[in-house]
Amino acid sequence: MSPSLLLKFLYGLLLASGEVVLIAAQSHGGGDEEVLVELKRFLVANNRFNRGGYDGWQESDPSPCGWWGIGCDGNGRVESLNLTGSAISGPAFGSFSRLSALTSLDLSCNSITGPLPDGDLNQCHGLLHLNFSHNLITESLNVTGLTRLQVLDVLGNRLQGSVAVNFPAICADLTLLDLSTNNLTDNITKLLDSCQAGIPTKLTNCRRLRFLDISTNKFGGDMQEIFGNFTILKYLVLHDNNYTGGIVASGVLRLPLLARLDLSFNEFTGEPPSRGVRYEEPQVPNARREQLLRQDTSGVRPANQAPSAGPV
Repeated sequence: MSPSLLLKFLYGLLLASGEVVLIAAQSHGGGDEEVLVELKRFLVANNRFNRGGYDGWQESDPSPCGWWGIGCDGNGRVESLNLTGSAISGPAFGSFSRLSALTSLDLSCNSITGPLPDGDLNQCHGLLHLNFSHNLITESLNVTGLTRLQVLDVLGNRLQGSVAVNFPAICADLTLLDLSTNNLTDNITKLLDSCQAGIPTKLTNCRRLRFLDISTNKFGGDMQEIFGNFTILKYLVLHDNNYTGGIVASGVLRLPLLARLDLSFNEFTGEPPSRGVRYEEPQVPNARREQLLRQDTSGVRPANQAPSAGPV
């Protein structure tokens, strides 16, 4: 073999062995540790004082699976990242999608500011649980690339305008949707209509949704019939919006499993409905259901009465 051919052969072996080493490292989560180290450096740079448990992550450790807030699967891949209450401030990290086995991301109860990195988050195709609640996140929300979500919680931020979610993909498994205490204005019917799967005004695809909270936003008009189609809802929380009517027509008073219905501090007029309501096999006694209704519709006011100042 000529020297030039020998060199080419050896070079090819080196390339092949390098690829094998890279693949092996990735399969054992080596790439995950690199991302987490980058995350730690990003957080340390933006949080010079009062850091959370992530500050104890040691790069010299053989695996990140023992690190605070990190959960791994049986193959040593990072599948959950929980940095709730970690005194994180500043912008959100923009490379979560490189944790390709990630199924749960919880950054709640921090002070993250600015918009979410939609481009990166929408590449986290395996996410089942996304929680950014109780932060300072602004602008609109777009998570249309997350097609396996079971829990979406963005409660208590500064989101404005619209929410874009791939409901046709996630309706079958969605169990919790909390958009409350933001500044959202889109019509909720427009948001959820894509769940209909061709069956007019029926949302049978959302068969697991048990908790729906869109309170303290700017949704308005009549309550839509869409709410009455979530037949296994236990909690429906719509307080502090601008709804003006449709309590009976929406069908929410006939939801059979409802344990909490909160319609307070909207713009309803007249007396809250307490008679002529048919309960179909209720799981809560009728008297209790009516008591909940009277209590939670305290924002319903007689016509021509000034709006309530809100809860104290």
